[in-house]
Amino acid sequence: MLIERLPRFLGGWVEFEVKTSDIHSFLNSCLKKNITVFNVEFTDNGAKMSSSVCDYKRLQKIKVRRKIL
Repeated sequence: MLIERLPRFLGGWVEFEVKTSDIHSFLNSCLKKNITVFNVEFTDNGAKMSSSVCDYKRLQKIKVRRKIL
């Protein structure tokens, strides 16, 4: 949709990698805070994904709880 692509066109986007064993918890935190990530590719130790520049700045405030087994 054009409306979804417009912010990416105007503000650009950032490709980044998140290294954590609990990537699903990170993605759930993004969902709760209305942070859009796209092009998610799971890797052995996390995931590679993209986000708008504005959302990327907000991503740095997310902290994932560590699970102790």
